[in-house]
Amino acid sequence: MAICLQCDRSFQPDTRIGDAQRTCSREACQRMRKRAKLRRWRVLHPDRAQSHPSKARAWAKAFPDYWQQYRREHPDYRAHDNERRRQARRRARRAAKETLIADISRRKLEALEALQSPDVSAKETPIDRRVEVVVDYLVWKERAAKESPMVLLPVHGG
Repeated sequence: MAICLQCDRSFQPDTRIGDAQRTCSREACQRMRKRAKLRRWRVLHPDRAQSHPSKARAWAKAFPDYWQQYRREHPDYRAHDNERRRQARRRARRAAKETLIADISRRKLEALEALQSPDVSAKETPIDRRVEVVVDYLVWKERAAKESPMVLLPVHGG
């Protein structure tokens, strides 16, 4: 048995490869292994890695209508690619919302930590103010989970 360098699971190495096999056969692990290998190759061959984009641009210039024609002739590819693009946009929106929520959460928690100082008015105790900020944070967090990122504004400006 061996331990996969990608997922840390144990696996039985292929008998043809033997002890040299460091990654299990799961698709995700193989993909990560291949990406790491490509990164190492690019570091070792910087001149080749830099010439590829210029060759791709030259090819695209020589065949400007290739992808439009290919998409027209392959509707299954077009449908799959459109779905891939939709998913990528959804992931980007979700990531943006999560980043925004994390940033505002961090600011609200920092405001709560700042209330540890004795600088409070005579009418409220430090505990009252902290409870108010915690409740404000929890209300905001619940509302943020239900609304779009464009509507997310702090409840009490903090």
